[in-house]
Amino acid sequence: MRLNQFVLPIAIGLALSACSEKESVVQPQADSQPIALSASIDEGNLTGTRVVSGEIEEGTYYLSFADPTNAEALQSVETLFENGIGYPWVYEAASGEGQESQSYPLNWENVTTSGRSATFYLDNVETSETTQTIQLGEDYKASEYKAEADDQNDIVWGRLQNVGWNTQTLSFTLTHRMSRVRVEIGYEGVIPPTDPVYTVSLSGVKTIPASFNRTTGAVTADNKTSTITLLEKGDLTEIGNFTPSWILPPQTFATNGRPELTIQVFAGGETTTYRGKLTGYMFPNTNTSTDDDDFEFGGEPEPLEFQAGRLLTIRVTLVDEVGNRDILFLPAVVEKWHNIGTIGGIISRQLGIYDEDDWEEVVAAYNGDPSESNATLKRFGTYSNGKWTIHVFANIGENTDQFSKFNNDTNLILKLSGWTVFGKTDVKDLIETYAEPDANEGENQEQNPDEGNTQTPIEEQEEEQL
Repeated sequence: MRLNQFVLPIAIGLALSACSEKESVVQPQADSQPIALSASIDEGNLTGTRVVSGEIEEGTYYLSFADPTNAEALQSVETLFENGIGYPWVYEAASGEGQESQSYPLNWENVTTSGRSATFYLDNVETSETTQTIQLGEDYKASEYKAEADDQNDIVWGRLQNVGWNTQTLSFTLTHRMSRVRVEIGYEGVIPPTDPVYTVSLSGVKTIPASFNRTTGAVTADNKTSTITLLEKGDLTEIGNFTPSWILPPQTFATNGRPELTIQVFAGGETTTYRGKLTGYMFPNTNTSTDDDDFEFGGEPEPLEFQAGRLLTIRVTLVDEVGNRDILFLPAVVEKWHNIGTIGGIISRQLGIYDEDDWEEVVAAYNGDPSESNATLKRFGTYSNGKWTIHVFANIGENTDQFSKFNNDTNLILKLSGWTVFGKTDVKDLIETYAEPDANEGENQEQNPDEGNTQTPIEEQEEEQL
């Protein structure tokens, strides 16, 4: 099937963000099942479409794969995460006059044909482009790293290759594709000033990423250089004497074109300015402890550069005089940026009702608005010929008469497939006003509850901890 457009309308996006926090239940596969994304939590958090260190909890991501009809192009599906779970939704534009647009969960059949493998890419770069390389620009300009802000320019990316058709559980490991830089300041031969105020800048660096390759994760920088102010009239951190760290595009430096560091120290009513070119090498930090100011050096030196997924600490000592310089550069250290963690499980999960919370949400949504445009119902069922088809995939609740019921079955086909809902085995007991189906219809009147069922009812579902 050719998917004309992958766009998630705002109304649907807001509705999807209301997903309740619960463990995912992995269901057996049918011929082609909707694809869902889930993520476990390690450290940190995420807001907006940018990423801080730690596991993914919420935010907007883009699942990409080869266009089934054009190997040179990609299809990208917007996926909204909430409480660690996200569902890719497809918006297909109307194909002609009198036709209506459609929205539905991404299915395996949208990605590849039965029996064939697929390669998936996941990132947080918003774009409408279908090419593998997309343009970035000012929106991703160098910015200060803030652990709980949504104004960062971080890019994360991961790839899963040769995934078998209808594979039940996948795991993405995302890596940072931008670089982080900070400065550590100390003193030698100079009495540290009282209550100093620092302004620290770095000139001759590329601050704007030009492009991002969705299939390789590579970020390239624009050729223009400029100056960034890492700290403006502020204090260093209490532990380690660091400036704030900044996120910049990866880049290398020519021998005669290394950036220049400028440090201004205001104290006692006077400003003292220190300047110096960055050194040509950096050393890996082999210390695995969590102490920011405890560096250990091991291995061979590397050419100093801003590397994707790594934090560079430029270590300097302010001195009276070292030759003709007034900044003594200590060995710069580079270390792996904190892991973004694992996206645990693209899972193929059948749309339907799995617990009491699902039941209440579906009943309330249907009774409030059973129209085709109801975004909540789209997360649980499919709409065709004026009716919602909704499956139950677990025994719901205890045997009781105190539960919410559907107002009517005018727009509803409810499939129990042998499961019970509050002890009831007949859909008539779950609907206030039930109309007997036509003889040729028979959807709600399940003569054979197990007919067409792809799984066996059991008392307890095996839950996968993601």
